[in-house]
Amino acid sequence: MYIFMVKFSIMTLSKKPHIHIVGHGGTIGMEDVVYPDGTKVRMPAKNAQDLLKRTSKDIQEMANFTFSEFEKEDSTNLNPYHWSKLAHEIDRIQKDEEIDAVVVTHGTDTMTYHAGAISLAMGKHLKIPVVFTGSQKPMGQEGSDATPNLEEAIMTTRGARELGLNRTLLVFDHRVFLGSRAVKISESRFDAFDSPAFPTLGEFVGSGIVWSPVAENIAYEDKKTIHQKLDNGLKAKFDFNVVSIELTPGLNPIFPKAILETGKCKGLILKSFGGGNVPDKNYKEAGQETNLIPMIKEATNKYKVPVLVTTQFIGGKTKMDQYGPGKAALDAGALATGDMTHVMSPVKLMWLVGQTEYQTLEEVRRGMLTNFVDEISTV
Repeated sequence: MYIFMVKFSIMTLSKKPHIHIVGHGGTIGMEDVVYPDGTKVRMPAKNAQDLLKRTSKDIQEMANFTFSEFEKEDSTNLNPYHWSKLAHEIDRIQKDEEIDAVVVTHGTDTMTYHAGAISLAMGKHLKIPVVFTGSQKPMGQEGSDATPNLEEAIMTTRGARELGLNRTLLVFDHRVFLGSRAVKISESRFDAFDSPAFPTLGEFVGSGIVWSPVAENIAYEDKKTIHQKLDNGLKAKFDFNVVSIELTPGLNPIFPKAILETGKCKGLILKSFGGGNVPDKNYKEAGQETNLIPMIKEATNKYKVPVLVTTQFIGGKTKMDQYGPGKAALDAGALATGDMTHVMSPVKLMWLVGQTEYQTLEEVRRGMLTNFVDEISTV
């Protein structure tokens, strides 16, 4: 239980807010359709408005709603093109002064990537709460989590609006996460998301949403930046040409070298063993090269390609100066990603190399260590 609690129930605010729901495909936007021959087929719902109709009367009457359909794709097929497209759509929506918040219904497989991308693209430019949600089972199916997730996403926009929390959030299974810190941890359980390296921002109880002190602090800091006028505008360009490789014992460096030799790679991410260790030895008896350190040196010195080192562990942190293999990679030019998630590291790198102010290796390295939207701890 949080030491300090701020609660918001459905009836907290007197004025009806205006919430815009963006339908972006995924399981939550599907329903089971029974054909005359009895065959049951999972099909996309007609539109986002259909989803709202499945919620309670209280939810439907707590706000004025508008809707738009964006993509009806399996989220597996979504990529940086769609991230940029949605960022521009959200920017367009928030320019309407009548709209107080946005809810995005989305597939769960890449929802954390999209939420992280929107967090960075909007940055201090975001003036209203944006809440992503989805479901593990289609709306209308027995025992589905779709309706409660959508209802709680809508309730979250109201609470966040009152709190002044104009951030990209993710709501799932009664919890509220910061979009730049959430990860998916299960392909089937209802509690499919977590924020292992950063506190959960809120939790739903019987009387409504309970915000954590961390959420309060973020909102307070964001209010200060409004007065400091730190809005740098929309930065929604992402570069596709970032490659992530999960290290396995015996990985031959000729494979990442082949990627570098294409001349198209703008960033290389190594998902390391432990807290940032990278193989730094060859064994003649093995009959194959396994030392990745020369490849890292070549990437950073010859190709001027940033090499990031993350950990394969959810909630882990890269500390590359604790063991020899990690220190060797660090000395070769690799950069530790700290407590950034394995999701946020590639998203942030794609975003940085897409910006005009982060074109040199040193500029990208500086950007990766900069905390833009609470995606990395700076201490």
